[in-house]
Amino acid sequence: MKGSDEIGLSETLKQKYDLFVHFYMRSFNGMKAAKEVGYAEGTANRTATRILSNAYVKQRIAEEMALLRERLADEGSRNFAKLLDMVQEIEEKLQRHNEAMLQIEQYEIELEGPEKELREISYRYNQAEKLADSLDGRKKGQREKKAETFELMEKLNEEALQLRLKISELRELIEREKKWLIYPRDWEKIMTLKMNILHDLLDRGGFKQTDKIDLNADMSMMVVVDYGDEDT
Repeated sequence: MKGSDEIGLSETLKQKYDLFVHFYMRSFNGMKAAKEVGYAEGTANRTATRILSNAYVKQRIAEEMALLRERLADEGSRNFAKLLDMVQEIEEKLQRHNEAMLQIEQYEIELEGPEKELREISYRYNQAEKLADSLDGRKKGQREKKAETFELMEKLNEEALQLRLKISELRELIEREKKWLIYPRDWEKIMTLKMNILHDLLDRGGFKQTDKIDLNADMSMMVVVDYGDEDT
């Protein structure tokens, strides 16, 4: 059964995605593959993140990875097959990081509206509060005005509560996505590890025989980003 992302894909787009997969399997670098296919260099990283999230592309990469594993097994290079798995795991971490960055960016855009509205409501509430304090409820001419002001303040409070709930929800979603981000100090380690593995797998043909492969790598490293102190 076809995935939802595959339904509606034109043959031209499939061919372009297939070409992307071809270049991606040569370097495991989504941005580089996107540029090779012809996407704009300035948005290649964002484009690669979107393409790598497509169900059809994921399926094609899985098929190519399976073929590569078979070839490695046929060549008796089980150690390198394990390294290939490590490369894929690294790529999944990097892809999830990129997806999280885009999602956080979207949530932050969505936050702008409610936060602006909340500031405006806070200002209006403060003005109404000052007006209510200046009115003498014992005087007939001001009693009705003061009651109307209190009603406005109550309405503004309700609106502010709804906005705070919306803002809280969006901030919670942002925090969830931050868990997928990679510490800047870990990024270089991950990319160096990836390059070293690819050097053996791809630059040297990927089939060099070896009895022992020694790589100092912690694939369980924390994948969150340090944003420093934030105003809450």
